[in-house]
Amino acid sequence: MSALIPLPQPISPATGGPKPPIPPAPPQRSTDRGAGRTRRIAVHSAVGGAGRSQTVDVVRAVCVLIVVMLHALMVGVERSADEGLSTRVALAGTEWFAPASWLIQVMPLFFIVGGFASAQHWRRVRSRTGTSAEFIQSRVRRLALPAAAMIAAVGAALALADGLGVDAALLAEARLRMAQPLWFLAVYMGVTAMVPIMIRLHEVRPVAILLGLGSGIVVVDAVRLTVELPAVGYVNLVFVWLFMQQLGFLLSDGRVEEWSSGRARSGPGAGGKGAWRIRTGGVPRGVLLSVLALGLLVVAVTKGPFSADMLVNLNPPTTALALLGVAQFFALSAVKPSMDRWCAMRARSVARAGSAVSAASMTLYLWHMPVILALAAGMWAVDLPLPAPHSGAWWLTRIPWLVALALALGGAYAVRAALTRVRQSAVASVTSGRGSSWRTSIWRSVFGRAATWRWALGRSTAVCESSPRKRPAHGFTGAGQAASCVLAAVVGVLIVLFRLGDVVPATLLALALLTLSVWPVWPSR
Repeated sequence: MSALIPLPQPISPATGGPKPPIPPAPPQRSTDRGAGRTRRIAVHSAVGGAGRSQTVDVVRAVCVLIVVMLHALMVGVERSADEGLSTRVALAGTEWFAPASWLIQVMPLFFIVGGFASAQHWRRVRSRTGTSAEFIQSRVRRLALPAAAMIAAVGAALALADGLGVDAALLAEARLRMAQPLWFLAVYMGVTAMVPIMIRLHEVRPVAILLGLGSGIVVVDAVRLTVELPAVGYVNLVFVWLFMQQLGFLLSDGRVEEWSSGRARSGPGAGGKGAWRIRTGGVPRGVLLSVLALGLLVVAVTKGPFSADMLVNLNPPTTALALLGVAQFFALSAVKPSMDRWCAMRARSVARAGSAVSAASMTLYLWHMPVILALAAGMWAVDLPLPAPHSGAWWLTRIPWLVALALALGGAYAVRAALTRVRQSAVASVTSGRGSSWRTSIWRSVFGRAATWRWALGRSTAVCESSPRKRPAHGFTGAGQAASCVLAAVVGVLIVLFRLGDVVPATLLALALLTLSVWPVWPSR
């Protein structure tokens, strides 16, 4: 900067005149060819810190793909003695699965990166003077719309199969398997609705909030084990997942990321015999803390009351699962700066693919189980071999099975993207009046202009980002409406999750509640 901006020259006390200028040091050539490039990327990352993180998108995409692959491998389908179709949970009870579950249990990590993304989104909304009610409704809409489409399609398919005389026990099993993943949707809606409040608490007392939630996890487990009442453990659905979301808030601040990626190797400094400083070349602090959390987890499952199977610790969530999440958090915070540079410099195609999968993560998560069961039913219908789970033939067919699933999900994603483009094009033409005059006239004359906006549910998702409102940044205007949206969506999902009633009435009631949750209720201004 001194070479560009002339600095005032100091006055010599002896002569009163200016001292002769000190010649600048000759420029030194950097020995690191990528130093300038890295600095530019670091500056770009810092400037764009409020936007989407490519690393977070890649991590979220990997989490979704791991969940899909795991569920695909856990569906055991074989022919019964009467040439029917029977299903069971594969991989459960195998000796190697418990240690492997420490690697493939990614739900804590998913909530952490979800908290990171939610924090960034809420801060953008707040900077545009949007309200928390608008933020909540937009987030609920993003979750409820794909859920409503899946529930409608699955309900119609089950009703059709029942009408065609498919075995009732098989239909009940299929209904159970397709509803099980919805637990995540209900919990995710709940914790996402708490984002404005929890971020406000995080900004005031971040450590105290984490300690409070962590203490709640331990207390719930202690009560559950003391009174031997397993149902008490489900209180940790609140404490554990809010704890993971708060870790995501902490990661989005950037300070923990910078500290965790620093090296923990120390040595004598230049300040004397007792001076110590951090030197480069050691292990990142986040990695050390991740190993420490894993060590505590080992103690908890070997000396404590918790299972070594992390899928068992998922239902209900336990202290062991929270420790795994802490280990994942520190590991991610340690490697995130390097992953940011990697995505920006050498893996742009990977980053783009990760962003695409991340954007469709909820659709992939909701649809993967119906697609898996549909593939299994199709193989049974055309008399393809269905080897017994864990047999040699079963393992040999897992790669073709996963490839077929990937192709089916890719086709479903392409159809969804095409329908989204058609809907957006139709909305743009109808609402702007640039479309066909007879179509626009019929639509507006039959349904009215207000119905046009109600039909264009997807457009209002961006209200809180593109339409600044003169409201307090922390206001809770419309909080009652937002709470009603969340409650309607969660109850609709729970009806399907717990299979309350017959298929048709339960599906219709769930769809009605989900429709209410996404219906635009904000008054025009």
